[in-house]
Amino acid sequence: MKTHSTLQPNLLNYLTIMFNGEFSATEWQRYQRQIQTRSFGARGQHALKKSTVAIIGIGGLGCPVTQILASVGVGTLLLVDDDLVSRSNLHRQFLFNEDDVGRSKSDTAAKKIQDINPFINAISIKERLSAENITDIGQQCDLIIDCTDNMATRYLINDYCQLKQKSWIFGSVEEFAGQTSFFSPETACYRCVFPEAPTELKDCNSQGIVGSIPSLLANIQANEAIKYLCGLPLAFQNKLFILDALHHKSQSISLTRSANCICNTPHLIQLSAATYNTCETDLSEKKELTVEQFHKLKEQEDVTLIDLRSEEEHRALNIGGNNQPYDTFMDNFKPDENSMTILYCHSGQRSRLALQQLTQRSHNIYALKGGLSAYLEYIHIIQQTR
Repeated sequence: MKTHSTLQPNLLNYLTIMFNGEFSATEWQRYQRQIQTRSFGARGQHALKKSTVAIIGIGGLGCPVTQILASVGVGTLLLVDDDLVSRSNLHRQFLFNEDDVGRSKSDTAAKKIQDINPFINAISIKERLSAENITDIGQQCDLIIDCTDNMATRYLINDYCQLKQKSWIFGSVEEFAGQTSFFSPETACYRCVFPEAPTELKDCNSQGIVGSIPSLLANIQANEAIKYLCGLPLAFQNKLFILDALHHKSQSISLTRSANCICNTPHLIQLSAATYNTCETDLSEKKELTVEQFHKLKEQEDVTLIDLRSEEEHRALNIGGNNQPYDTFMDNFKPDENSMTILYCHSGQRSRLALQQLTQRSHNIYALKGGLSAYLEYIHIIQQTR
């Protein structure tokens, strides 16, 4: 008696692969619901296991992307991030908890991901992506996923992938909004869409982000990655997906390759460190004050303290000083060489950008390194040791 089941071909394919030593029975139990998916099957699971993905930035986007790809069985994940977990990360970076504050993001994520799925390899790379290390990282992987909030890094990823004819997934979130796109060598590239970086620095630390938004976009990024690795049709190749979660709207815009873009002559691309300033600024460290230095100076009479955050941020919590939001301060700044001016913001990004532009106009202007977030952590440590 013959029986007909849509699951038989997938299971037969799986058993063939399993008995070739590719999977264990425990892995089959773990992935069986995925294997039963018609367009996925055992071949899809096998493709994931053989794949290596580099995730650049283990933050609001990187945490859920990492969790999803590890859970579905992507064989090797390269987790690239030189940052430490801060308390201000926890509302959106759900892979971390209070005990992880101060620890390496990539190390912590790799350990937790390995616990989530012991059948995959999670490799921590405690480095900022740069022109010096991208080739070594990129040649190990089948796909690069951008989970940063840094445009210089995105330009670097884009140019490397054009040079080496690799695909990558872009992702960006801000407040209630997000964007993503799948870039491949034959389509429009990131520079076709964003030819120049904006002069005003924007990231999650300076613009703010609602905790639910990164996970929404990260799921889309991870889904596109899974489909690409398994050879399934892509939804956002050569398209820019734009999410407006505040009004529950989304749109997909078709992209056009620019005639003047470097993607038309990828063989001419040179990955030099000077081209990609991924720290966003060449500011001397001498102009940034440590939290210890700031703590000693901030109460002195000849010090003018300026909070560059928004009025809402200042009202919610501040450490004194005049509130002059970044744009207002930059438009009205007048040097006073008789007084030391110290700038602060949430993470140090806005104050560092202001310093970069104003240092030539005043030799007596400084910034709090790490911003309010670093100072609050410093005070927290002092209180714990008393």
